[in-house]
Amino acid sequence: MIKLFIQGIPECIAMVAVCFAFACFPLQWPKIIVIGMLLGLFVFGLRMLPIPFGLHSIIGCIFVAIVLNYWIHIRFLRALYGVFVAMACVIIFEVVCTQVLEIIWGVTYTEIRSNSVRWIISGIPQVILLFITAIVKNRINLIKGNLIINN
Repeated sequence: MIKLFIQGIPECIAMVAVCFAFACFPLQWPKIIVIGMLLGLFVFGLRMLPIPFGLHSIIGCIFVAIVLNYWIHIRFLRALYGVFVAMACVIIFEVVCTQVLEIIWGVTYTEIRSNSVRWIISGIPQVILLFITAIVKNRINLIKGNLIINN
């Protein structure tokens, strides 16, 4: 449960921020935080169900796209694009951060995964990278005039 609050929910909030940025919507932090918390709890609940590994991620992505479409009024395909970019960022950052920490700590991925403290710590850099990605992309959108204020 502690992993949910220290790693899961912050990662989901950061992922939603990346979704907003790549959907060219301004970073509306109160909404991003609420959607991220809902996503974290939703995915946590899905992981408790006896479904095949990875299916919770696919369902979570569809959930975020639907929420962005209905609540934030982002066109569904634009929301889906943002979700897929965010998932790609999560995967890339997780692989890179884990490999760097394997070298720093001198352990294998399996050892990191089996140690709750190391697993939680290994997620912090990727969350930071996700937030940086969202903020930089939002800034680029602002400079280029790509932000969609009214859908």
